[in-house]
Amino acid sequence: MKIAIPILALLAALGPSATASAKTLCVRTTATPGNAPSFYVMKKIKLKPGAAGPVHGYLIRESDSHKSPIYGSYAAFEGTALFAVTVAGGGLGPQGGGYSYGAILHNFGVATDGTEGDYALNLGDGTSTTQLTGDTTVVDCQTVPKFP
Repeated sequence: MKIAIPILALLAALGPSATASAKTLCVRTTATPGNAPSFYVMKKIKLKPGAAGPVHGYLIRESDSHKSPIYGSYAAFEGTALFAVTVAGGGLGPQGGGYSYGAILHNFGVATDGTEGDYALNLGDGTSTTQLTGDTTVVDCQTVPKFP
């Protein structure tokens, strides 16, 4: 009990950001090939300015449930979070699909104030880069299809 009181006092002095926990972040984007809306589901993300770290989760297309695991990194700034994630090139399709050995780099950003962002998505496969534009929006993860 003697130790708990100083710890609680320290946390109170540091403010709410000291106790803010990482959460799952879901982002809907139209900046994909053919503008097929997709969702990025990223685990353990903190959006407070200065936060940075690894990204892991999955990408799933809205239209056909095409899905791929993702990994990468992120950094949060005042009003914006920037992401660089690697997506499995072939992905896993609803009819058994397949998994390819290729990987594509997706670079994108989201507005952290709840507004819609307008960011470029850079797709790179090691031999070429495609730049696409579209909207990115943070969405409620309950509305996103699950990764089986």
